[in-house]
Amino acid sequence: MNNDPERDEDLGDATNRMKKTVEQSARELGGQASAAAKTAKEEASGFMESAKDKLGNVTESAKSAAEAARTRAGKLIGEARETARDVYENAREKATTWSESGMEYVRDNPGKCVLTAVLAGMALGFSLRRR
Repeated sequence: MNNDPERDEDLGDATNRMKKTVEQSARELGGQASAAAKTAKEEASGFMESAKDKLGNVTESAKSAAEAARTRAGKLIGEARETARDVYENAREKATTWSESGMEYVRDNPGKCVLTAVLAGMALGFSLRRR
């Protein structure tokens, strides 16, 4: 074993320099990691804000579309009611006209109507009687 004090001192100095270099490198890496984490956090925050804005826009668009659909449906229902009312009135008028025409025919031709009714009753009676 060689106990050379100068060599031991050089090794001690080299070890101290290495320690300082490692500590300095560790501090620098820590600073870089902290900066990278801060940058990542800022970018994530920006992404979240952008996502919130886009979600808000989509929500507003959906509300607008729903309101437009509701308005359109209301108009269509109103038009359908109007059409149904018109069809009902038209059918009622035709039924009334036919009824009045039928009654007028019976008043003008009572004999024909009674004979037709008797013949129709006899035909129905013969077809339904038991054998």
